[in-house]
Order: sequence, then structure tokens, then C-alpha cells
Amino acid sequence: MNSQPSRPRFPDRASFPFLEDIEAAHADIKAEVMRLTPEDFRPWPEPAATDAPGRTPVGWWMFALKESHFPGMSYLWDQDRNRSLCPITSEIVESIPGVTDAGFSALLPNTWIKPHVGLENHLFRAHLGIIVPEPELCVLEVDGEQKRWSEGEAFVFDDTFIHEAFNDGQAIRIVLMLCVSRAAYGFADSPA
Repeated sequence: MNSQPSRPRFPDRASFPFLEDIEAAHADIKAEVMRLTPEDFRPWPEPAATDAPGRTPVGWWMFALKESHFPGMSYLWDQDRNRSLCPITSEIVESIPGVTDAGFSALLPNTWIKPHVGLENHLFRAHLGIIVPEPELCVLEVDGEQKRWSEGEAFVFDDTFIHEAFNDGQAIRIVLMLCVSRAAYGFADSPA
């Protein structure tokens, strides 16, 4: 168990006014996602993240709109092309204070993203459920606390806690994933 129970795994959404904005734009964002093809997505650059017996190998795919987290891997995504395919989403992303990375995260059926921690202690992650056909089978667990994705609903989580994700359903799950600066919303960096 974590020694800092006062630090929330899922910070209060009232601290992040942009959540209401992306929720209000869900239909427009989903329309852009529905025009994408499977070939527009790329496998997450760390295939071992989803390599588990009995699970879909390479089950985590991304469509990057803004990427600074993995500068050595930017060759995987043509962000200019991707932004041209999703102009409404791109405009929304650019309007959000403190966004460093953004894209669509797709979990194929029967995929488990193994427990891991975020790379940087000055960021939060935000998710907006875009396509979640089986919400009861799509779970994010952060340090023992679970949250299920729902279409059109957004939340923020602290990925410096150990976390993992599951899609135990039979259909793909897609979320808009954002990395946002803690400082932009009045939060200090997470303890190392």
C-alpha cells in the first residue's frame, strides 16, 4: 500500500475545467475517430507492455496528435498528417492549458497493459472515453483504485502511482489520452 494516502489517485475533476469542454465535444471527436482506419494507428512502442500469456499480443495502439514524451520515437507518428485528419480534436487539444501529449489510445479486445508507472512526475493523465462498447469490462486500476471508462466521460489520474489497464471485452476501446502539466492546474510535482 502506498505510504501517501492523502495524494489522490484520481484528483477532483473540479480542478480541471477542460474536462467539461472535452466531454461537450465528445460527439465531434468520436466522428473524427470513426473516420480513421486501423492503419492510421501504430502499436505502442513498448510491445512488452501487453505481452502476457492468454492475452492479445501487441494489443495497445496509438494515434498521436501531439507527442513530446518519446522524442526518439516521433518517427512512429506523422503528427502533421494526424492533426489534418482530426482538425476538431487537434484544435481542442491545443486550447487546453498545459497539454504536452495527446492522442487516441486503443486497447484491442482481451488486452492487459501490465502494471507500470508514469515516466515524469510533473504530469497528470486525462482520459475521455470515445468508444467504450463494454464499459463493465474496460478498467483502469491506479494503486488498487479502479475506474471504468464510459463514452463521453472524462477523468484525470496520477500515473506516478502504479497502474494497469484491461479490456476484457470483445470490442476495441478507444480513449482520448492527454498528458497535462500539474503546474498548469496548481499542483506540485509528485514525489519521486
